[in-house]
Amino acid sequence: MKFYIVLMAFILSMSIYCFFSIKTKSWLNILTPQFLLAMPTIYLFEMIHLYYDGDSGSDFGYLVVYLIYTLPTLTFAIGYMYITPINSLTNIRCKTVNTSALAIGFLIAGVLLYLPVMKQFAGDLFNPRAIYIATRSGFGISYYGSIMACYLFCILALFNASWGWKRKAAAVLFSVVFAYLHGSKGQIMTVLFIGMLYYISTSMERVKFWIVALVVALFGTFGVMAFYSMVSGVELGDLLLVMAGYSDYTRNAVMLIDSSRDLEWGRIFFEDNIFSRIPRALYPDKPKDFGSFALALQYFPDSFYRDAGVPSFGVGVMYADFGLLAVPVCALTGFIGGLFTRTIMARLRMYANPGDFILLCFLSGIILIPIGSGNLLPEHIVLALLVYSVSHRSQLRAAPSGVHAVAGS
Repeated sequence: MKFYIVLMAFILSMSIYCFFSIKTKSWLNILTPQFLLAMPTIYLFEMIHLYYDGDSGSDFGYLVVYLIYTLPTLTFAIGYMYITPINSLTNIRCKTVNTSALAIGFLIAGVLLYLPVMKQFAGDLFNPRAIYIATRSGFGISYYGSIMACYLFCILALFNASWGWKRKAAAVLFSVVFAYLHGSKGQIMTVLFIGMLYYISTSMERVKFWIVALVVALFGTFGVMAFYSMVSGVELGDLLLVMAGYSDYTRNAVMLIDSSRDLEWGRIFFEDNIFSRIPRALYPDKPKDFGSFALALQYFPDSFYRDAGVPSFGVGVMYADFGLLAVPVCALTGFIGGLFTRTIMARLRMYANPGDFILLCFLSGIILIPIGSGNLLPEHIVLALLVYSVSHRSQLRAAPSGVHAVAGS
């Protein structure tokens, strides 16, 4: 039964994407990054796991998890397609200025921040996964600061009107190589998704189905190659089963649901979003087992005490806090996300400002601040405002009527 729950959720998600693509008249659209992110790990890998390894939780647990996965996609599409952009936000006009100096500044900052790591692990530059494992603690500013600077360099380069497509392509290529040196598959894919989302948000071209099919095939091939290059001791024939193991946060979420634990009523959410933002230098006695880390301590104590990364519980954290209320809450969040995404898309197609693009990345599931736990929306808003403030000239006149029509395209 569990396999068929996942299969039906997959078919529903595919149907939503197809309807959305037909409605927006382009098969490459704002749902594409989410589609590429979710389809392998949430649906395909889990079906492979269930087919080969059998049961791993209750039918009820899988039903709840896949409702939380699928309903927000549906409500996001409704909020985007059928609700008009928020006029008070789209009427704030601006003109983006040359961002060359700012882009180069972030490029230099990223390289300088990561230089100590590259010097210390010079022997592992051709095996960057070893660098990733060795820098799990004690290298926060150098590691995470440098990759965030790389993301911002890539974004500012793409939005620089004075750079031609060759310079922009070179900036994306450099960012991919720089992310590769960090040893994380996710960071490489983030750079590629930034490039894709830039095209989606600024281009008015209608992309046909076969082109998107080719893009999906290329992303899939690149993802498999990147994964294989960063794992060791795995036979090519076993690669698919190893990759299927990366959907473990779905099974961890089901495990939480099946455990019949008492609801926390927001305690995990509060601690994840408050404690994670307090530097240990200011709070030396800050516990390590706060929020979702307390769940890791309870269910995966060996991983917790090794301090080398703990398994994720995915949407199970929301269920542990709020129970079945997590389903309508996530659905409402998806609807609000769709509304704000359409508003930001309208602004980008009118003004093409990188500050708006940073918020669009977050709403599309592309996290530019790869640190900590909890919801990083406040940090992305601050980052967007900082980039916006140094990359625009204000225009106080109201936007002309009818300009919002591009948002639904």
